[in-house]
Amino acid sequence: MAADNFLKLSHDLLSVDEAYQSVVTPSAGGISTFVGTTRDTFEGKTVVRLEYEAYEEMALNEMQKLCDKVRAKWDVKKMAVIHRLGVVPVEEASVI
Repeated sequence: MAADNFLKLSHDLLSVDEAYQSVVTPSAGGISTFVGTTRDTFEGKTVVRLEYEAYEEMALNEMQKLCDKVRAKWDVKKMAVIHRLGVVPVEEASVI
């Protein structure tokens, strides 16, 4: 059900509250959240930022495919996938 998916690409700081508000529903007894952040090291090397770019239409279609795969396996009421674009410094969220 695409109508129950909140898919977003953003150059702005990502908001866990926005994700929560997009999926909260009285028909579900819980919400599971994952926040992927930029860490300060990778394979022993210092990281100061990540940079993301996307062909947005294709990225949103791929995000929809991920939601479809989840729905094929589990009874999920609503889903949100939000991905950051541009520069993402250490400790900031890249994906929710």
